Amino acid sequence: TAMTREAKAKYRIEKAKELQIDSLLEIKSNEAEIAKARQKIAERVALEAQINSEMSSETAENRVQNSQVELAITKAEMAIKNSEQMDAEKYAKQIYDESIKLLQEAKTAIAEGNFEEATKYAQDALRSSESAQIQAKAKSDAEFADTMRKKERALVTIAKAEVAIEEAKASMADKFAKNLYDQAEKTMQEVRSSYDDGDYEHARSLAEQTRISASSARAVVMSRERDEKAKDELEEIKANALDMIARAERSITQAFNAGATDLASELFKQAQDSLETAKQALQSDGLDKAISDAKDSIFNSSLAIATSELKSGQQKKNTEIENTLVEEFGKIPEVNVRNTEKGIVISFGIDIFDKNGKIKKDFLPNLKAIGE
Repeated sequence: TAMTREAKAKYRIEKAKELQIDSLLEIKSNEAEIAKARQKIAERVALEAQINSEMSSETAENRVQNSQVELAITKAEMAIKNSEQMDAEKYAKQIYDESIKLLQEAKTAIAEGNFEEATKYAQDALRSSESAQIQAKAKSDAEFADTMRKKERALVTIAKAEVAIEEAKASMADKFAKNLYDQAEKTMQEVRSSYDDGDYEHARSLAEQTRISASSARAVVMSRERDEKAKDELEEIKANALDMIARAERSITQAFNAGATDLASELFKQAQDSLETAKQALQSDGLDKAISDAKDSIFNSSLAIATSELKSGQQKKNTEIENTLVEEFGKIPEVNVRNTEKGIVISFGIDIFDKNGKIKKDFLPNLKAIGE
């Protein structure tokens, strides 16, 4: 073993020193013994050569072992550097720290000449750092995938926010809902900054706030437009109600002029009542009822006018017939004709009848003509 060889080497060194001292003493004390001294010197040289030979073998073996340990340590150091490049200190800190500790113990052991222990520590450090690499890669990949998901969600939300801003601007929210619209624009700037910094979750949250602000701004404008539209529609309905009431009033006037108060009194009264309720409804903002009642008034007035015209025409015709009858009967002797409130009253003289109570034949042609 290495320790046995070292002991032998030390022994031979001590022996050589003793031989050297003896030789010098012999040379000084006796010149005649030179040959003998030279022989001893030769023995000493031979011994030193043997020592050097043995020491070189041991040194070579030590160097081989040292090189093997250094190689193991170098591999461990390279593995640790690779793990550092994969952020093992962040993603696998416990295992990474253990590999650093083992590497340091390997270096301490080699410095103390404990090659076997140093090799073991270096190999353990290598395995530990490789485990750190595996764990770091797994966690790094998972974190990257999660980051990509967050990035994608952020992009979708940002796109929605941008659309909301465009729609708000198209509805003139920058004019009619300026505060909300400006807030949306300001927040969108923060969104872009957070996204560029890689803070995708914060960017997504801000983008959602932006979308809400922009949508609210647009809603304010749309509400304003609806209010204005409703107001315009109300004014239009009110104008229609006023127009319908005016038409109802004109219809009632026409019915009155047509004599509906006498000839269609019931219909005329219904038209008047409907017009009155239409006016009352208009005063209480019951515009639909006002329009409906005014239409009823117009309808009843129209019926009253038609009825009045029909009755008026019949009365005129009856009057003409009555006048004709009066005139024709007046031409017949013994016949007296007069108008009364109930109609024509015809009186016949006694001479128009024969002894049997029948109309004499002389009068029949005239009476028959009148009847026809």
